[in-house]
Amino acid sequence: MELFSAPPGWSVTRSDLNELKDGGEYTVVLNGGSNGYGLDGEITFTPDRLGALKAGEVIARDGKGSKTVKRADFMKKDAERCTPE
Repeated sequence: MELFSAPPGWSVTRSDLNELKDGGEYTVVLNGGSNGYGLDGEITFTPDRLGALKAGEVIARDGKGSKTVKRADFMKKDAERCTPE
């Protein structure tokens, strides 16, 4: 999902953040589901890490924290997580 905007059909329960400050660490928390699949989770990032993303890259959670991956690879079917539509 893009920062500072909710995908169509999603609701935001807390939205007091409208900019990122250098030196901070931020965590996005997801609680919900889609098509009967749970979408709960969280991912932590820094503004520097977010700014270092190249076009077509995303920060994704992995077993050890998070990693930078190509969006196309992130959106592929993965038995360990939900299947994107």
